[in-house]
Amino acid sequence: MKNTKGMSEVVTTVIFVSLALIAIGIVWVVINGLIQKGASDVTSSSDCLKIDVTPTAASCVGTICSVTLNRKAGGPEIAGVKIVFKDASGNSGTVITESAEPNLDYLEPLATKVLTDLTSGTDSLPTKVEVSAYVLDAEGAESICTQVRSFNVASEPECAVATQAVDCDDGVPTTTDTCNTEGLCVNTAA
Repeated sequence: MKNTKGMSEVVTTVIFVSLALIAIGIVWVVINGLIQKGASDVTSSSDCLKIDVTPTAASCVGTICSVTLNRKAGGPEIAGVKIVFKDASGNSGTVITESAEPNLDYLEPLATKVLTDLTSGTDSLPTKVEVSAYVLDAEGAESICTQVRSFNVASEPECAVATQAVDCDDGVPTTTDTCNTEGLCVNTAA
């Protein structure tokens, strides 16, 4: 009669060791993915610390604005900037994204760029503009830098409050096109 008791203990040990190795492999794949993602985030954040894009001039006529951006020395290539205008109450307009062509630096170090015909998206005259640069991470997704630079906007009304007919950009002055108290043109016929 053969003794198979020792054989089953060997098979059981091999199975347990195999299961342990498989479990270690699964845990390693998950942890490695998290480590790689964290490393990518740290790289993007450290890149942003070296980037300084500052608005140096800003003016608006009504809600149509222009902004001059200046980039200081240093830092990696940036993919673009995010621009937000705010009114006197602190209400934000729409986020404007200005970006470069693929594989190009949006604004090289020590360069200046003037952006025109930007729509502020605010309901009243903009008083402040905020700008933040962004870079692309390893996967090509936008990583917005946390440094926000602001500048006070020199705004002027697009029209004067008056009783005469004004034109709200349709080319035809009418009595239904009027100026509100903020100096913004409003078509009251709608």
